[in-house]
Amino acid sequence: MVWDMSNEDKICTLSGHTDFIRTGLVSPASQHVILTGSYDHTVRLWDTRTASSVLTVDHGAPVESLVCFPSGGVFVSSGGCEVKVWDAVAGRLLSKVSQHHKTITCLALASDQKRLLSGSLDRHIKIYDVDTYSVVHTLSYPAPILCMAVAPGDTTLAVGMIAAGSGLMSFQHRRSPEMSAQLATKEASAKANIRNTISDDYRTLSDDHIVPGMTTQKMARYDRMICKFEYSRALDAVMQSFIANKYTNVSVGVLQELIRRGGIRTAVAGRDVKKLTPLFSFLFKNIRHPAYKPVLMDVANVVIDVYGDSLDEDPQLVMYFQRLKEEVAAELQLIKEHSALMGAIQMFLTTSNPHPQHLPG
Repeated sequence: MVWDMSNEDKICTLSGHTDFIRTGLVSPASQHVILTGSYDHTVRLWDTRTASSVLTVDHGAPVESLVCFPSGGVFVSSGGCEVKVWDAVAGRLLSKVSQHHKTITCLALASDQKRLLSGSLDRHIKIYDVDTYSVVHTLSYPAPILCMAVAPGDTTLAVGMIAAGSGLMSFQHRRSPEMSAQLATKEASAKANIRNTISDDYRTLSDDHIVPGMTTQKMARYDRMICKFEYSRALDAVMQSFIANKYTNVSVGVLQELIRRGGIRTAVAGRDVKKLTPLFSFLFKNIRHPAYKPVLMDVANVVIDVYGDSLDEDPQLVMYFQRLKEEVAAELQLIKEHSALMGAIQMFLTTSNPHPQHLPG
């Protein structure tokens, strides 16, 4: 249905799709032209003046998203694992791109329509050059992507995801060249002021009374990162070999604080195998330690939840998960042996003293 927003009147009803209509947009070239994408695998172009479909193309899979170039002559559809580019006049397929391995859920244009973005349930955003439709950059995210939007001037990329049954939002900001130049000038000016305030001509006098300044304890780097809500950097700091090996209790304490703040998923997510290696090594070494086990089990559960769907992307990740499984299996076996030992001890205690005497309180 097409509505007049000013007076809430229905203008017309467009009928033609045979399944749910997932997406729709108004052509930038004409307010009377509407594009709709449906789970019946088709994209239809409608003229609201005649309330009829003037063009139908078959995407080949349930259509999830549509974008149209400003000229109105070319539009892009996504569905399944493919992005398809269409001629809006002739209905001819111009290009087909398949760079995702799960359903592509959203599309967006950026950089003055020189870049096309596609987001997918495979947790990646692919950025294409619209001249060749080749991938020029890939962004990784911690959860399956459902929607995204790009701010004018490409200053902000907003991404909506689904994680553990709840929504997750990501905002990435990019500084403009003017802002970067202003910050550089401000930092240079601050350094110059510090140099100018230091004087070598100052001499203390005999009757001067020196008041000692207040000393404040310097915060550790990981504490500063946590206070700034930079959870990923805080995790990197405590996973450095010097801290992780010599001050294991500190690393576990930071992990526990991240869990308490609800930031452990943010800290763990968005890493490649190289950045995950220190964390897995730490888990392998300490997950069976009695004092650290409760915290590290929670961390391991988060890692499994975030990266469990990515095992087909890197064989090294499969090896890490297999090693983690072996460590947990060994711990379970040890618990069984301890339980058997406790049962044997309890049996001997019961048979050796069938009528225990209670000491007076």
